[in-house]
Amino acid sequence: ENLNQLRVPDGRERYVRDVFVPEFADDGTVQSVMAISVDLTELIEAQQAKHKSEEQLAAVMKNLTEGIIIVDREGRFIYWNPAALAFHGYTGMDECLRKVTEFGDTFEARPLCEDRLLRYEEWPIIRVLSGEVVHDFQHRMRRPDQGWEKVASYSGSLIHSTDGEKLAFISVTDITERKSAEDALWES
Repeated sequence: ENLNQLRVPDGRERYVRDVFVPEFADDGTVQSVMAISVDLTELIEAQQAKHKSEEQLAAVMKNLTEGIIIVDREGRFIYWNPAALAFHGYTGMDECLRKVTEFGDTFEARPLCEDRLLRYEEWPIIRVLSGEVVHDFQHRMRRPDQGWEKVASYSGSLIHSTDGEKLAFISVTDITERKSAEDALWES
């Protein structure tokens, strides 16, 4: 069995898989060989197109300045793009591929104009996992172990993956500087 790339008379390239099946005589010698050729061009071109599309999407996700996070229905983080990792103070995916419930002691989240902590069910990711569409949910985030506080805007909704799995797709934008400028303008 082998895969060949052939150029047909009209100049197009075709991918053909050849399978050779020997027929043996009673004494064990090869009496004849049956050859079967299958044109796999459409399948291979579809696989190449899918691979190219996946590479393009990965390049986009990697270079977005907005953070992108994907969480499965069980609340397990399955993807963080580099902007999301950096915003949350992580250096790699291995630090944050866990359940949402395991982040409660890492971050403090507060409403913009209140000094109380957000309840777990108010977290934007939990709201999205419960089926709510969240748009521009702004709050203060503090990471005590790293000593920073930022203002974040989260948006997200449930999406269906290509295999039908529901996933929470979350975007996060650092709006700290914008909020500081707005506050300064308001005070002046």
